[in-house]
Amino acid sequence: MSEILSRTAKLSPAKLFAGGLLLLGLVAVLDYVTGYELRFYVFYFPSIAIVSWSGNRRFASGIVLISALILLFQQYASGFPFSHVFYGYWSVFVGCLAFFFIAALSLEARSLFDGAQAKKEELMRANEKIERHANELAMVMDAVPAAIFVAEDAECRRITGNKVAHTLLGLPLRTNLSASAPSSTDPRTYRVMKNGEEIPVPLRPMQLAASGKSQLDYTFDLAYDDGTVRTLRGDAVTLPDIDGCAAGAVGAFLDVTERNRLEVEHARSSALKEAALASAMDAVCIFDSSGHLTDISDSCSEFMRCSPEESTPRRFEAYLEIMELYTPDGAMVPPDRWVLPRTLRGESGSNIEYSIRRKDTGETWSASFSFGPISDGDGSVIGGMLIARDITSLKQLEQEKKELELRMLRAQRLESLGLLAGGIAHTFNNQLQAIMSGCEMASATLPANSAVRDILKITRQSAERAAAVARHMLDYSGHGHFTQDLVALDAILADVLPAFRDTVAAKIAIEGDYAPELPLARLDQAQIARLALNILDNAREAMGEDGGVIRIKVGAMECSHDDLELIKKEFYPDIVQALPAGEYVFLEVSDSGVGMNEETLRRMFDPFFTTKFFGRGLGLATVLGVVRGHRGVLDVRSKPGEGTTLRVLFPTAHTGVVSEQA
Repeated sequence: MSEILSRTAKLSPAKLFAGGLLLLGLVAVLDYVTGYELRFYVFYFPSIAIVSWSGNRRFASGIVLISALILLFQQYASGFPFSHVFYGYWSVFVGCLAFFFIAALSLEARSLFDGAQAKKEELMRANEKIERHANELAMVMDAVPAAIFVAEDAECRRITGNKVAHTLLGLPLRTNLSASAPSSTDPRTYRVMKNGEEIPVPLRPMQLAASGKSQLDYTFDLAYDDGTVRTLRGDAVTLPDIDGCAAGAVGAFLDVTERNRLEVEHARSSALKEAALASAMDAVCIFDSSGHLTDISDSCSEFMRCSPEESTPRRFEAYLEIMELYTPDGAMVPPDRWVLPRTLRGESGSNIEYSIRRKDTGETWSASFSFGPISDGDGSVIGGMLIARDITSLKQLEQEKKELELRMLRAQRLESLGLLAGGIAHTFNNQLQAIMSGCEMASATLPANSAVRDILKITRQSAERAAAVARHMLDYSGHGHFTQDLVALDAILADVLPAFRDTVAAKIAIEGDYAPELPLARLDQAQIARLALNILDNAREAMGEDGGVIRIKVGAMECSHDDLELIKKEFYPDIVQALPAGEYVFLEVSDSGVGMNEETLRRMFDPFFTTKFFGRGLGLATVLGVVRGHRGVLDVRSKPGEGTTLRVLFPTAHTGVVSEQA
């Protein structure tokens, strides 16, 4: 009742007034048609209908109260006695109680119906949501590249899966995938294998997981009837019920056949690469797009001149800190023009030569670089590879080869000149002998006071001077007449020095260093004396007007094959092979003169070559001929502004070398 009254009190006046008018109209109609006795009972039923129709307890309660008050007022106004009024009031009161009871039941039934309707709608929405989630889950499972299996019971009597699972097993969609309850209409065309043996059904991963034994990182093979084999790897875990007991299983397995194949190929390629890098004689480096060296050969450490405790750098910046790069012409290479940055810019090259210098040790070596970029499928540079070869020894060999070729050409030219000079000298000397003999015979037939005798004398003297030049040419060719005796080299020099000192200017100082008791050598005294004078004269003329110092050294030394190889054989390279190791006596003359450049050094022993005035040039050519005739060795060292040192060596008598005589 309190609920009805509270709801009635909250109705608006307009609704209460409308309800009263409606009930009053109904009562008036009943009075007119049926009379007074029925009005008290019949008006309750419309009220109940109004309550049921409205569904609003406040509105219905207001209508009932207003109708009752209007009915009482009507009876009293019509002149009914008080007893009738009281009876009417009591009837209304009882009717209201009945109405309220019926209205309460009606409203409660309506509330229950509305609640049931709401729960039904909520259940429908929940079912729609569950169905939507199930569809989304199915779409997600089908989108997953792995094969997903779901065992719906602990016995694995039914297993569902996604599209990948059905495709791998070769079964239609929505087929029961369980091997525990195989379908007779969809026969299996595969076998589940592990380590070459078929796995029994109870021991397969889904069956084990459904029984409570989860299988993690499980690998097995699917061997198909057509001979192909696919390898699957994944997990199968137990699905518990609300009591924690095994109620099924879910498994996710990925087809790793291709990955395994790639891993095997990668392992093989890596092994081959490691073997190639380990056995590479050249320095091989593979680097990524950031310039980091990912792979290097074992020879890189030796190429970089790394110490045993120093590791080969892996960063490009580290190389900038420890080394410098130079072009063959000596220009420093800027960092952006080094091989690695050029490779990352897409450049490539082959046999590019540079000189490398270590900043810490100062060591310098030559290297040849070949390089090229590594690109991906889109053509973008993702790294590069370079091969560096140490060509220091090769460059030295090439230089030595060039020098040897030049020396051989020089020797061949000198030999040709010697042969030519010898031939000319012999022919010229024979003609001069005839002239001198004719002059002598003609002079003998003339009177003593004949003027012709003076002319013949002058002619004979000129012929003798020409014959001396011919002898010099023969000496240069090495085919002069040598009379060799066992003599001491210092004794020959002692006979020559007094005459030489008389020709030396006062501004020139002569210093001597003579070893005592020199071993004897087979020498032609006259030829060696002429050789010494020619060498000393050449040193004196190199002094110029300012004077200087001439140092003369005579001694003996032991020469090994290595020592002989180190002696400069610029002008007679084949003599070293003809000389055995042993004891040698030497004459060394040094001057503080102007020195010689490379061009002069190459031509200093050419016949008639001179840097002085015309008409000279057989002095040093004669020296070379005498040395050749005695099977000796020449060593000349000179630089512009630093003077010249000329050393000649002759084998002693103990060496067993007997010189050839013309």
